[in-house]
Amino acid sequence: MVAESLGSFAFDKKYDEIGLVSGMKSLIDNQKGFMIPHFFENAHGTIWSIETQIAGLYYTGVRLSFQSARLKELPTAIASNMKRAGYRTEFYYGGSQSWQNIGNYARSQGFEKVNGLGVLEDFALREKYPLPYKNVWGVWDGILLDFVAENNASIKEPSFHMILTTSFHGPMNLPWEYIQAMGGKKEEFENFASKISSPKWEALELGTLWWIDKKITSFIHKVSKQYPDSLFVITGDHTHYGYTQGVLSNREVPMIIYSPSLKIYPLSTAGSQLDIAPTLLNLSTPKGFVYYSFGKPLFSTTPSKMPKERIYNAFELVGSEGVVYTQHKECISLPQKQISQAQDETFTPFLKRLKEGRALSWYLFSKGCKIKK
Repeated sequence: MVAESLGSFAFDKKYDEIGLVSGMKSLIDNQKGFMIPHFFENAHGTIWSIETQIAGLYYTGVRLSFQSARLKELPTAIASNMKRAGYRTEFYYGGSQSWQNIGNYARSQGFEKVNGLGVLEDFALREKYPLPYKNVWGVWDGILLDFVAENNASIKEPSFHMILTTSFHGPMNLPWEYIQAMGGKKEEFENFASKISSPKWEALELGTLWWIDKKITSFIHKVSKQYPDSLFVITGDHTHYGYTQGVLSNREVPMIIYSPSLKIYPLSTAGSQLDIAPTLLNLSTPKGFVYYSFGKPLFSTTPSKMPKERIYNAFELVGSEGVVYTQHKECISLPQKQISQAQDETFTPFLKRLKEGRALSWYLFSKGCKIKK
């Protein structure tokens, strides 16, 4: 699940007073659910992020969704690999499939079925959700997730679903009645917002994120009861800009993984959205299944030692377990986030790796899999 504007900032302890993301936090027990401590976006902005997550590529600055008619299924695409492994693949977006050509793009990269605003509006009307049931971006996230749950209530074959939500995006105009129906109290969000000077929050923004968190958690518990062997991953497309400061905070998104029955073990404390696809494939395909990815698995079904030197790549960042380098030659320690000037002998190989990944990604979607000498 890719949640609109869900940044790691929301998991800061200062928001526990209002239980901002108490639902998702309740999933993180280091038994059934885990959260990667340091996790970074693939790209700034929703469409760039979702393009790279669907394709399994580095962000190159080239728009992919408008090239859907000529694009072949990329060997790194998550849906393509899941389909090869025997899974039915389905994409859900709370808005219109025509937005940024996202529907055609998802199909071009292996999703056998795409669901968007049309079927979601029919569902909202049929189920008599109170008006308004949408805003300019799409139906409210709760309606989207209810549709996903109902749409999969009686499936028999293994299936992979990717969900992109919309509600935590300006203009924030989710009716307070929706929030209050879940137990949220307007005055509590107003009081909390008045106490926080930086960042400056509007009460409805806090209430909306609080409501989304409860809807996501309710969805996961509901589907877990139907399918105890399910595996869930929650991340954001990007953070909620304006509520974070610093190069890392502006790129940090959560990566929560949860399964009611599958025993999993962490392989790293840091990574990026390039690592989501190999993580899912590593956990849900038979031993010996061959897939292609620029990332590396973050979890395993067998206990393993964490590698001492695991390199990951993100948007304008390259890092290992204890340090992140920016393309501006900054060296940032984790978890302290202390910034120093990177030394050439350590920085240059990291930067070279980032440039190589971008170049190979460009070649893959532009020229294909074979490199001509």
